[in-house]
Amino acid sequence: MYNLKFGCQSYPWKMGKHFGQLPRMLKVAAEAGIVCCFHPNSAKNSLFRTEEDYEAMFELIQPTAIGWAPDVGHIENGGMSAIEQMKAHRDLIRHVHFKDRIAQNEWAVMGEGKIDYPAIIQYLAETGYLGWIMVEDESPRAETDSDGVVAEDGKYMCRQIHR
Repeated sequence: MYNLKFGCQSYPWKMGKHFGQLPRMLKVAAEAGIVCCFHPNSAKNSLFRTEEDYEAMFELIQPTAIGWAPDVGHIENGGMSAIEQMKAHRDLIRHVHFKDRIAQNEWAVMGEGKIDYPAIIQYLAETGYLGWIMVEDESPRAETDSDGVVAEDGKYMCRQIHR
């Protein structure tokens, strides 16, 4: 069982519960041809939110066959630079989530926030990333006009990819 510190709290029972099952799950997944990856988020009760938490997470997943699904919005929401985290752990990236943000826990329509998606897309392309990028939108506008926001997000991403 892992006994690591996360922020102000210690979560040894959660670590054992979640990560103690990894070897068996990875074996079953590999036999079925499934690629596994871990997707942390930035909710207040998340095990992995801050840079210190991420360091502990990478210590846990690096010796396994599990990859990492960085969520750019959640990384930035945790006070880190998404592109710097991606550069530091590029070898673990298997799947990517994009969502934009204005400030702490304030999500934005893609391109209306502060995240430098052109730089992230360029970095992923330069390093040969060929996996999926999933665009998520948790902005207030997405709650009232989801179809319109999805269309805007798609147009924004097309402009960024085809620069």
